[in-house]
Amino acid sequence: MENTRESILEEIRNAKRKRLKELQISGRLREIPAELFELEQLEVLDLDGNRLIAIPEAISRLRNLSTLWLANNSLASLPQSMAKLRQLTRLSLVGNRFERVPDVIYELRSLEDLHLSHNRITELSPKILRLGKLLVLRLNGNPIETPPPEIAAKGVGAVKNYFKQLEVQGQDFLFEAKLLILGEAGAGKTTLANKIRDPDYMLREDEPSTEGIEVTQWYPAMGTERRFRVNIWDFGGQEIYHATHQFFLTKRSLYILVADTRKDDTDFYYWLSVVELLSDNSPLLIVKNEKQDRRREINDRVRSMRGPRALTRRGAPSHSSRLLSPPAPFCARYKIRNRRCAGQGNSASMAGAGYQESAGPPLLQQARPRGAAQALPLISR
Repeated sequence: MENTRESILEEIRNAKRKRLKELQISGRLREIPAELFELEQLEVLDLDGNRLIAIPEAISRLRNLSTLWLANNSLASLPQSMAKLRQLTRLSLVGNRFERVPDVIYELRSLEDLHLSHNRITELSPKILRLGKLLVLRLNGNPIETPPPEIAAKGVGAVKNYFKQLEVQGQDFLFEAKLLILGEAGAGKTTLANKIRDPDYMLREDEPSTEGIEVTQWYPAMGTERRFRVNIWDFGGQEIYHATHQFFLTKRSLYILVADTRKDDTDFYYWLSVVELLSDNSPLLIVKNEKQDRRREINDRVRSMRGPRALTRRGAPSHSSRLLSPPAPFCARYKIRNRRCAGQGNSASMAGAGYQESAGPPLLQQARPRGAAQALPLISR
């Protein structure tokens, strides 16, 4: 039964009469009644699962609070007065709308357990070093960029070490990038990789097809003291390798899809879908491999691919055209474990198609829409 305002007020009055130290209110609470802040004896306050959009400054009156649960509301900020909650050791803000960690949290010096999962937080501040007693930090489900997500995933100890090293050693930049070349077998991926590294590379008629993945390095001239390294990943295009692609298609990378217009066999549906699902908004270039004067526009080929995609005039996916619901057969066939794939169909039908649902968190996070791809010519081999 939904809590009405009167029933909530009655709970608060009852807690005041009995001098309760713990209080839980959940339901459809949109704002915290002023009467609640008269319960200065409270040590545990659980307001999970309401519709709160703001916390009043008066919360500073609850100076005995040691635990405050505010998960699954609609909060995007916290009042500065919370800095007066000097006894607070546990704070949960899971499932709200925070885009940054409120500065007041860094003033809660007694904090030991901080839950910030499933918000919109992109970075932490070095101020986290002020929280000397912090033992638990939950950040999963956020698009964390700073510190690097690999460090944030390791927990509070790794995060603190990261910022300590920045203080001592300063910040440096990694002059390195990842370029992934995809396409069907024999499309010209290896030739492209060789031409990128060496413009004078002589084309070969008997260029062997890549088996698995071949990684090479390219050092483009940048005119700087530091050398910039590009790691070129040349993927075998045979279908037998498709199921392994999800383990190597990464975020923060540049993708090239080589389309062999001589054969017209490029499976745009597969390649564009798998990159979109796994790359997390990384840019994609479509390169056409043409022979002499034989040209073929790829627009019609891309438009004809299956799936709920809108196309721009150039035949490339538009910003609003991401694959919102990848079909279960696609996810099952290539065994892609992803939030968007996991939401397709029921477990029985997907298991029957060879898809095994993971009991833990998804291996890969949901991708965002990719910008329009570009089509560039390529000298054929």
